[in-house]
Amino acid sequence: MTNDKLDRSIRAIVGDARPTPEAEAAMNDAFATIAQEAVARSASPSPARRRRPAPALVPRWARAAAVACAVCLGVGGTAYAADALGLISLQQSGDYQTLMAVDAGEDTAPATGPVADYRLEFASLPEGATAFDRDDHLAKYDWADHEKGFSAFLFYLDSSEPLPVSFTTGAAPVSVNGAEGVVFEKPGIAQGDHTLDMYLIFPDEQRVLWLWTDSLTSDELTRIAEAARLTPTGTEVTPGSDGTLRAWSEQIAQARGAGEEVETAELKLDASAEEMSALHAVGETFAVSCFAEQTWGDADASAGALTATVTSVAVRDDLSTLDAAQVPDGWRALVGADGKLGEADINYVAWGDGRDRLDEVVATESVPVKLVEATVEYRNTGDAALDDALVYGSLLRAQKTGDTWSIFDRSAAVEGADDAVCATPGVTDGEMWYHAIDAAHAGEKNHLSHLAPGEAATVQLAWIVPADELDKLLLNLSGMGTYASFDESDLALGYVDMRQ
Repeated sequence: MTNDKLDRSIRAIVGDARPTPEAEAAMNDAFATIAQEAVARSASPSPARRRRPAPALVPRWARAAAVACAVCLGVGGTAYAADALGLISLQQSGDYQTLMAVDAGEDTAPATGPVADYRLEFASLPEGATAFDRDDHLAKYDWADHEKGFSAFLFYLDSSEPLPVSFTTGAAPVSVNGAEGVVFEKPGIAQGDHTLDMYLIFPDEQRVLWLWTDSLTSDELTRIAEAARLTPTGTEVTPGSDGTLRAWSEQIAQARGAGEEVETAELKLDASAEEMSALHAVGETFAVSCFAEQTWGDADASAGALTATVTSVAVRDDLSTLDAAQVPDGWRALVGADGKLGEADINYVAWGDGRDRLDEVVATESVPVKLVEATVEYRNTGDAALDDALVYGSLLRAQKTGDTWSIFDRSAAVEGADDAVCATPGVTDGEMWYHAIDAAHAGEKNHLSHLAPGEAATVQLAWIVPADELDKLLLNLSGMGTYASFDESDLALGYVDMRQ
C-alpha cells in the first residue's frame, strides 16, 4: 500500500468514528517519542483526525506500538487504531459497532466479468457435523442434536470500504494457516449466550471467508477454520451470477442497509375466516407439497403425490414417549427430580440498534411448560415412488377473535418489549426441534428414505409449549417452516387445528 493510499484508507475508515479516550491517549503516548523528528521532516499537518504526523513519516514499528496500546486499553466496547492488523483495519464507530476495512489492493473494483473460481472445502470436521446446505461457496453444518452448528460463506474481495460489524463487545486478531483475520464476539440475550463472527483474508485468491456460530467456542471455530481450504476449480465464475459467490461489496452494502433490495411488505399477522377456511381437523387427510428427489422444481408433478393425516395429538407432562436420542438437551434441562416438566424462563426483550445500544431484557417470566406431541401419517398417493421426501412441521400460535385470526404476540403484554425469547428451543418459536420417523422409512435427517405408491410412513413431531398457549396451536405441514406469520400458500394448503 502506498503512503497516499494508506492515508486515504485511514481517513475513510476513521470518518466520524469516535475512539475512546484511553485509545487516544495510548496513540499519543506511542508517537510522542518520534513527534519531533516527524515535525522536522514535514511541516504539513496530517489531515487525519488523530492530530498526529502524516502516516508516511511514521515507522511501522511505532504504528504497531500505538495499535497495541489502543487494543489493550479499549474500554466500554472496542477501541482500535486504524490499520491495526495489516490487511485488516478496525475502528470503533459506536459503543457496540466496529468498522472493519480490508485492503483489497491498489486497483480493486467490482467484478464485471468472470474471475478464477475456488471451492470452499474442509480437510476435516468435528465428529457429528453434517452439512444441511452446501455448495462451492458456502457451507452450513449442524450436529445431530441441533445443539451445535456453524456456517461459512466465501466472498470475492472487491472493495476496501469498511464493513459495519454491529452488536459486538470485543474483537481479537487471529492468524489461521497464514491467513490474517479477526474474531468478533456478540453477546446473546441469555447469560452466557454469544455469537462469533470470524473473518479470514486470502489476498492471493482475492477472497474473504466468513465463519459464523452461535454455539461453538472461539477455539472450536478456529479449529474448523484451520481445516478450511480454497481449492482452485480450474474454471471461472462471475460473482453474483450463481447466487452463492457474493461480492464483498454486496455484503458491505447490505450491512449498511443499502445493499440488496429490502423486503418492505409487512408480515401477514391476521387472516380472515375465509382465508382460514381450509383449516383441517385432527384425523383429516389432505394433500401437502411434496419435496422429493422426483419432484424438486416441478410443482405439477408434486401436486397430490403426498398426503398427510394428523392421526393423534397429545399433551404430556414428561418426555417419556420421545426417542431419547432425538431430544434436545435444553428440553432435558426442564425435567425435575420427579421426572416431570417444570418451568422455562422467558425473557422479554427490547431490541437495540447494534451501534450504541445492545438488546436489553426488560422483564423475565417463569412459565409452566407442556410437551405437545403429534403423530403424522404421510402417504404416497401418486403412481411413482418417492425418494428422499422432506417432512417438516412448524407450530404457529394464533387466536381467533370474531371472524379474524391473529398471530399471538406474547411480548405485547409487556411494556417496552419487542419480542419474547427463551433459551430453550421451541418455547417461544415454532421450529421443528424434534421429529422421529419410523425405522422403515427413516432417511437422512428429516427425510423419508423411500415411499412406494400407496405406501405410508409415520412421523412423530413434538414441541415444548407454555401451558397458557395450548389453546392457540396450529400445525403447518407445508414444509416451508413458517411460524411467525400467516403465508398465502400455507393458508391455501390449510393448517391443522391442534388447539387444546
